Amino acid sequence: MGLFLHAAEVVLRQTEQPLTAKEITERARSLKLLDDSDGLTPHQTMKAKLSVDIQRRGERSRFMRTGRGKFSLRRTDISEYHSKSPLKTSSLSEQVLTVPADLIAAVGDFHGFAHSFKPYLGAILSSKPHFMIRGSAETDITHKQILTYVIIKHGHSVLRYVRGRYSSVDDFLKGPLCIGFGGHVNSMDLQSSMLLVSQNIIEHSVLRELSEELNLPAHILTHKNLRLRGVINDQSSFVGRTHFAFVFELLVPSTADLPRGVKLKREKSINQLQYVSIDTLGDDFARYEYWSKLCIRHLFRKDVRIGSSVQPIGRFRLRRHPDVIVVVGGMGSGKTEASRVLESRFGYQFISSRTILESLLGGPTLFGTDRSSFQEAALAFINKPDGPEQLGRALADAVLKAKRRCVIDGVRHLATLDALSRALQRRLSVIFVDSTIDSAFEFYRAREDKNVTFRQFVALREHEVEREVLTLVRRANLVVYNNGSKRSYLASIEKFLIDELGG
Repeated sequence: MGLFLHAAEVVLRQTEQPLTAKEITERARSLKLLDDSDGLTPHQTMKAKLSVDIQRRGERSRFMRTGRGKFSLRRTDISEYHSKSPLKTSSLSEQVLTVPADLIAAVGDFHGFAHSFKPYLGAILSSKPHFMIRGSAETDITHKQILTYVIIKHGHSVLRYVRGRYSSVDDFLKGPLCIGFGGHVNSMDLQSSMLLVSQNIIEHSVLRELSEELNLPAHILTHKNLRLRGVINDQSSFVGRTHFAFVFELLVPSTADLPRGVKLKREKSINQLQYVSIDTLGDDFARYEYWSKLCIRHLFRKDVRIGSSVQPIGRFRLRRHPDVIVVVGGMGSGKTEASRVLESRFGYQFISSRTILESLLGGPTLFGTDRSSFQEAALAFINKPDGPEQLGRALADAVLKAKRRCVIDGVRHLATLDALSRALQRRLSVIFVDSTIDSAFEFYRAREDKNVTFRQFVALREHEVEREVLTLVRRANLVVYNNGSKRSYLASIEKFLIDELGG
């Protein structure tokens, strides 16, 4: 079952009532069952995946419709609603351009942003165009949908906007800022581009999407103002793996005759349009969506300073609750490095939840450096009725034995965190470390295994025992954004801690 379907199953099992695709998506993202690279309109993707699964599997599907736009886990006590057209919305029935995933891999597999776009453009344009119904393409991992992602640039500024919110994900972790416009390449682009020798199908898609999203004058919206800068191949999530994007810049000669604000936009999901200096893109880096972060890093590297930062939640002050600190975050986020700063610079006793769990499982020699074997054993342990309680009590015992301030590294489940708090009968200070997946990969490779591939790293992060880690942000008192170099990251943490705890 794909990531979206897994998320839907978890949400529907928890709520035990029918929900719309949008409601399912909101709850799934608030639980961090879906990540920050899950497409431009995630609720439409959720609807497409559920619709396709029901359409293809029928009564063998785990899901059913209970009414128009409502989904539930399959039940026998209520009647199933049969839609005449499960994929009837124009966006889901749109014929979109796809290429076999093997074609991209043959040219050169990678994750993230690449400047060398010509080999990919040539391979796609020279192959026979293949279009799929978008709803079906969203669930087909053997093909990649071709997208365009366009940055509108004027001088030393770019057009930025706030994307309409489709989820209730925490504001301090998931940012809505975006510098990319665009969407799918569709069958109409092929027909139109064949009439214009000066445009290929992908360029025509860029101009069409921009005309649909923004009120741009005709003399600006022309292929002569377009510049292709690179490609994005996002391997970090199921949705990312089904898309491949060409990144363009639209160079605007002058903004004097451009409409402003609401007069410039056409789509409801585009808000707060404004030109911002490229120099300032690093100031709110944590608030940008992932693809915008990739573009900022690779296209404006020389002009933008991207640093790390620490953000307290609400009015929290660490100095008031300094005794037991729990540092959490995704694999490779830098949480262990933060914990070691507390140990070496501020005298905290370092307690590794992995070490404690290994002792409960029979000792570290059973696993060595084999992370996947440890993950399987950890999953079996934490799924036991008393597993989280045992681990929480063991961590608490280590804290009490230390008889001084402690920092705990590596807690992965809310139940364990709650059990630890109960056992200590005191408030815990929780620090959540946030990092983009490409940065996390580099951290992990430098610390754990220099030979690990990105795909192997993603597989480790997607293991079931890791899936609840991001939900711990809901308990965070501080969020550390690990966005820069390792040196700047550690310097930001140390400076914050000196201000809070004293030097």
